[in-house]
Amino acid sequence: LGDVYKRQEKGKGRCRQAYMWVYAGGGGGDPPYRFFEFHRNRNHAHPEKTLRGFKGVLHSDKYGAYEKLAQRENIQWCPCMAHVRRKFVEAESGDPELRRIILRKIRHLFLLERVAWARNPQERLRIRGELEKPILDELTQRVKERVLAGGILPKSKFHQALNYYLSLAPYFENYLHHPNARLDNNVAERAIRPLTI
Repeated sequence: LGDVYKRQEKGKGRCRQAYMWVYAGGGGGDPPYRFFEFHRNRNHAHPEKTLRGFKGVLHSDKYGAYEKLAQRENIQWCPCMAHVRRKFVEAESGDPELRRIILRKIRHLFLLERVAWARNPQERLRIRGELEKPILDELTQRVKERVLAGGILPKSKFHQALNYYLSLAPYFENYLHHPNARLDNNVAERAIRPLTI
């Protein structure tokens, strides 16, 4: 699990940008381990080095280093649906009806996940397979159809949200198959929040 946070540091009359990376893990609904790593740049080499021998499920946002790690056969990447939701919340123009449908479906996924996490791992996987997978399939189909239909301003936030979703669509189902995987990256987001404050 990984995330990145930008921080500006005052020193000798000018600000210098630096980054704090957080890795959370250990299994369960609230993984107990947190590992913080400081770097002066956002180079892909940092998470690649830290996760060099890692095998398993990786939750993250869409940062390019994580996308690169997702290509490894021993890593199952679970991109963050909360980031997808944010893109559609910010996309106020475009196709308001489809936007409402997409946000409603994403909300439904999060509600089902709340129920799933209150169950044992086998039941959680059953809920995901029977109830959540059809929603994901429908979401992906609707987004594909809307992009193919055209007529959206290419620089609009709605167009960007649709493309953001489609770029992650091949990986969304990864969380369905691992009982301790999540629909979002909020564990790492929460771990980094105290530093932002």
